[in-house]
Amino acid sequence: MERKLTSTTEEQLLRARQESIRENADGGLRPLGKLWGMDAFSWHNPYTGMLANTIQSFPFKVIWLGNTEDIVSALKEGEYLVSNLDSVVTTDSAEFRLETHWVKSIRNYAGTGSVKDAVEMLKIFREPQKVLLFTSSGTEALEARNEFESYVKLAQGQ
Repeated sequence: MERKLTSTTEEQLLRARQESIRENADGGLRPLGKLWGMDAFSWHNPYTGMLANTIQSFPFKVIWLGNTEDIVSALKEGEYLVSNLDSVVTTDSAEFRLETHWVKSIRNYAGTGSVKDAVEMLKIFREPQKVLLFTSSGTEALEARNEFESYVKLAQGQ
């Protein structure tokens, strides 16, 4: 009986490790190629510090589609980021809830309630020689990223 309990524990640990590896493989900054002259990226469950550093390191201004929590967390991490942001579109709320001092430095901003609506807004804000960054976190994050990446592939003709 002790052997069976040990095997079950070992199996549970192995499954948990495999799930962790699968989740981490799904995360990270993913290059998606060019979309309307912009370098497009997606990032599932970004770590705030790495996200802020990445935005700061992009060679062009950023058009950022993401959920409010990711955007607010990154801006709180480094308010200097607003100088690198051209446009911000939230994907989780039609109410745009960024602080006024951030919004003053961002050329375009909008709040939408879905990835689909955010992509429609992107059609207005798009501009060559910009970086397009899509981030997603939370319970629906993977589905949101997949929806965005599907749209990018469709627009690229893939």
